Amino acid sequence: MRQKWHISVIGRLLLIFGGIILLDITPVQKALKLQFHQVKKAMEAGSSSEAAHLTAEIARQIPWRSDLWEQAGDYAWQAGDYPSAIAHLEQASLAHNLSREGRLLLADAYIQNGKPYKAELLLGELLEEDPSSDIYIRLFQVHRLQKDYSAALRDMLALTEIMPDNATHFYLCGLLQMFLQPEH
Repeated sequence: MRQKWHISVIGRLLLIFGGIILLDITPVQKALKLQFHQVKKAMEAGSSSEAAHLTAEIARQIPWRSDLWEQAGDYAWQAGDYPSAIAHLEQASLAHNLSREGRLLLADAYIQNGKPYKAELLLGELLEEDPSSDIYIRLFQVHRLQKDYSAALRDMLALTEIMPDNATHFYLCGLLQMFLQPEH
């Protein structure tokens, strides 16, 4: 009988302390829920910039959700705010939580922000993991911006192997070869 009382007291204490903890967390949870709702409203209103800012604020409050930095970067990209997109996506990258799509978006932001050398490094890493057409297309853009037409030609030749039915890639290869070797 005494043992049951002991368990009952411990159970009650756990309920009391659990309730106190929940009371302390509830305002934070309510605030976060409101902020997530504001992000949704901002996106519905077409304000990607506001959504990026709000999502970054949420990410600062709950640092274990580093995926929110990638989402903030995506919203900033949609708003055309490439420096903010870079900052948010790099924050997700620091937490080693940047998806493949996020890394491609970061490369795009580097390209748009006039940092093709950073995009080239990131795309090189992605290329080692999975040589795919979307990476080669971005590398082609980077090499074209850098006026490295030999490298751009290599990218296009790789694309013709991956996508042999795409006539545009063959056409661009021909143009690049004519540019690089005008005497032939």
